[in-house]
Amino acid sequence: MLASAFLALHYLTWMTSLDATSTFASVALVCTQPLFVAALSGIVLKEKMPGAAIPGALVAVVGALLIAANGLNSSNAGDLPGALLALAGAIMMAGHWLCNRYARRSSDALPFMLLLYTQTALLLALTLPFMGGFQMTWKALLAVVGLAVGCTLLGHSMFTLALGKVSATVVSFALLGEPVGAMIWGILFLGDVPEPLVFIGGLVTVLGLVLYLMGSMGLLKRKA
Repeated sequence: MLASAFLALHYLTWMTSLDATSTFASVALVCTQPLFVAALSGIVLKEKMPGAAIPGALVAVVGALLIAANGLNSSNAGDLPGALLALAGAIMMAGHWLCNRYARRSSDALPFMLLLYTQTALLLALTLPFMGGFQMTWKALLAVVGLAVGCTLLGHSMFTLALGKVSATVVSFALLGEPVGAMIWGILFLGDVPEPLVFIGGLVTVLGLVLYLMGSMGLLKRKA
């Protein structure tokens, strides 16, 4: 139930952030979830952050601050709330992955995913009266079906399956391609070109996450 609640809150916060900031900034910030996973793993899963991963975490935080600084510019006033919503989405997703990882230690993937997505859908349905009701064109509805089939069943579900075999940190590593992909698709289909500071901050964030995850997986240890 907690995994479903965190996932529902992730959708609400992150998707709302897309209305207030660029696609690239939003996805780069929401991908900081491994940092929040690491911060909470020591408490929830007794998995502490390796020392080699700390420098990468600091670099990622600097990147996130650069993106947030873009929102402090008076001409980009709407970007800061969007950035904060994206970070909230990252925190919610981190909570989801931790609950997911804990549950998958003792449950099979298929029944767990069925329960997870059903509960998440019901929780989101309960928010409809407070979010303006169900207002959607047929084209938008078809896009949502595509999201459900392609991105959730063929994407998100693969990560849930993987959590039965590997740690939440390793799964998070696979998510690092999202900001780059989001930037490319955003430019091609939405004309959403990131501003210079957002672009630099996003690249720094992704670099920090790469260094962090490499450090957490022991790939940055010096050879004796």
